[in-house]
Amino acid sequence: MLAGEWQLLWRSQSEGESWSSIASAGLKDFQIIIKEDGQLKNSVSPLPGISLIARGSICKKGNSNTFSVSMDEGAVQVGGVQFPLDTQGELVMEILYIDNKIRISRLNQHIVVHLRIANAT
Repeated sequence: MLAGEWQLLWRSQSEGESWSSIASAGLKDFQIIIKEDGQLKNSVSPLPGISLIARGSICKKGNSNTFSVSMDEGAVQVGGVQFPLDTQGELVMEILYIDNKIRISRLNQHIVVHLRIANAT
């Protein structure tokens, strides 16, 4: 049910949040691609010709709606050139609601709403 291409619609904000987190929450073309094998890719293009990319994996924890998300590598892509970024991190995601079009989840302390824009690849 998670596999596919998802676009960020909305994310809650918390008090004292960094400016970069607030700015990234407002980027409308922020996309997450989750493959059937659990591999995932986050990407956003804040300016034409520039992309920020992070890759990792997602794994279900037990029989609940909770998933472990591990980010392993990242890059800034300018045209055809990539520059590595340190994007390593571990997150916990709880699915609050999911259907064929909408996913509402809790990612750490944030509520996140995504729209499915393509099925699994």
